[in-house]
Amino acid sequence: MAENTGERKNAKQDNSVEQLVQSLPQVPLPIQQPLAAPVPQVQIPQEKLERLQQLLTELVIASTDLGLALASLECEKANECPVVQSAKSIAKALREIRKITK
Repeated sequence: MAENTGERKNAKQDNSVEQLVQSLPQVPLPIQQPLAAPVPQVQIPQEKLERLQQLLTELVIASTDLGLALASLECEKANECPVVQSAKSIAKALREIRKITK
């Protein structure tokens, strides 16, 4: 008989939980928006693309030369030098461009 009482309590609890769940308001889930707006496609004329490629090549060559000069620099205060800081910024940007274009 004790089992029967326990079963009735469980059945009542199950019913009360179902009633509670059914009484909750239905809330629609938010629609997830993209994190960033898509980048618009821009048509660049061929002559400008060629010039851009030429400039990027020159920039990479000059930056490589600068990087080699910095690597062989023997100055105790090099990290405090604004020229060195600028060169590091250029190197970071070029590294990212290189990753994107590979």
